[in-house]
Amino acid sequence: MHKNNTTWISLGLMLGMLLPCISTGCADKAQIPAFLRIDTILLDSTSYDSVGSTSSKIRFAWVYTDDNLQGVYQLPCRVPILKSGSTNLKIFAGVNENGVGEQALQYPFYAFYESAVTFTPGDTLTVVPHVRYNKGLKAPYIEDFNIDFSPTVSKDMGGGFFDYLMDSTRAFEGNGCGYFYLPDGEQALICTTNVVTTPKNKAAYMVEFDYKNNCDFLIGIRTSQDGETILGLRARDTWNKIYMNITPAVDVIPGTDLKLFFIVPQDTLVPIQEVYIDNLKLLF
Repeated sequence: MHKNNTTWISLGLMLGMLLPCISTGCADKAQIPAFLRIDTILLDSTSYDSVGSTSSKIRFAWVYTDDNLQGVYQLPCRVPILKSGSTNLKIFAGVNENGVGEQALQYPFYAFYESAVTFTPGDTLTVVPHVRYNKGLKAPYIEDFNIDFSPTVSKDMGGGFFDYLMDSTRAFEGNGCGYFYLPDGEQALICTTNVVTTPKNKAAYMVEFDYKNNCDFLIGIRTSQDGETILGLRARDTWNKIYMNITPAVDVIPGTDLKLFFIVPQDTLVPIQEVYIDNLKLLF
């Protein structure tokens, strides 16, 4: 008798646990995710005169639904979303900071993408976010190398030469690009930009440019009082986009008369060293 009572008690407990599942459905639709697919994020132009080229290399997406962060994803991505129905979607674009590995930086100068969307559990919603540079962004220095009679970059010292190469077939885009050339036997080529007056205590300072090179080169910032090399870039046989964060250096280097400098050091393994740059800009 005791054994039978125990059996009935066990069955009763099991039924008690199963009844809610039977009445509401254990495979509740809320537990089946919808999916958000993002293959790419595109940069649209606001005004070429104010922000220059729209060349970009957006690699990451910060995904928010109803202002709740769902995660940071490398593109392309397919994001599980545990929501259904109408949702406010926000996507912030991210880049590789200083071109380092997968070091993601939510780019401070791109406005976020926002849209009202509807998620359906089990279905995939594909979006192609378009972002723009922030309104009020300051771009005190933009050089696209399309006009060679008013140079803003010049050779500072060393061997070799720097030129505005007016050849659309070798430029990243447009009519021309910047061209550093260091022949065999020369020690180094050093070039600087014109002075850019840069106020202190801004939230962020970034340098963007496209480049292609058969040798390593360095880039940094300098004022009349001090300077710092920010990073070195390895050889690349195809055009690449770099987002260089100069904020820490600007914050500690005295002076507001800022210049960017480029150094092509001698590489005895590369007889003719060449570096191409395009769409150089400083933003804050």
